[in-house]
Parts: sequence; C-alpha cells; structure tokens
Amino acid sequence: MPDANAPSLRFRPCDRLSHAREFARVYQNKLRATRGPITLHAAPNGLDHHRLGLSIGRRVGPAVRRNRLKRQLREAFRLSRVDLPVGPEPGGLDLVISARAHDSWPLERYQEALGAMAKDVASIAIRRAGKAAS
Repeated sequence: MPDANAPSLRFRPCDRLSHAREFARVYQNKLRATRGPITLHAAPNGLDHHRLGLSIGRRVGPAVRRNRLKRQLREAFRLSRVDLPVGPEPGGLDLVISARAHDSWPLERYQEALGAMAKDVASIAIRRAGKAAS
C-alpha cells in the first residue's frame, strides 16, 4: 500500500512546459548551469512544484537518439524533483534542459547532473535576490 503522505512521482501534464512563451520566459531569466553536454536554464514559476521543458536539437542525432535522451531526462527529473532545491522565493522552478551531442549516460549520471545544476541555479538566484534587495 503506498504511503498517502509521500509525494507523487508521476510526470503529469501540469509538470511540463509546453508553450513557446514559457520557454522564452525561462531563457530570458538568464539563470543557467552546465554539466558536460547538458545545460539547465531556470526561472521561478510561482507554483508549488517544478516544471520541466526539453529542448533537444537535431544536432544530438537522429530521432531515435533524441527521443531516448528525452525519455532519460524526463525520468531523471521525475525521480529527483522532490529533492531539487527551490529559488529565493518559495515555490518551484521552471527548468529547461538542452543538450549537445554526446554518448549516452546512465540514468544515475543524468540525475546527479540535474541535481548539481539545480543547486547551482538556486544559489545564483539567491545571490541575485540578495543583490537586488541591497
């Protein structure tokens, strides 16, 4: 029997970015962190949960390879989103992940990279908020 108090690990439609204006807002926020071929862009969303958008270009490889990478990144997000830090304001972050061509990593490595990049982005956002308040 699942624990009623445990957060849901489902990846629902409300957990994803789907409109170009949402992606543009994240890119305009200019919060970015990179780990190897993976780049994470972030912006506070004012919601109580994180949302994910993927931007995987054709340079990564053929459709089979791009789709596999997207599945792995979605799964890494799904499994680690409850542990991801929040920004300076209470609430979640809108995250957009983009990638360059690379040899596929195991899922655990994507999870580690996502966690480390989210921590970097959150600390940058907190520093920015501190400078703005000064």
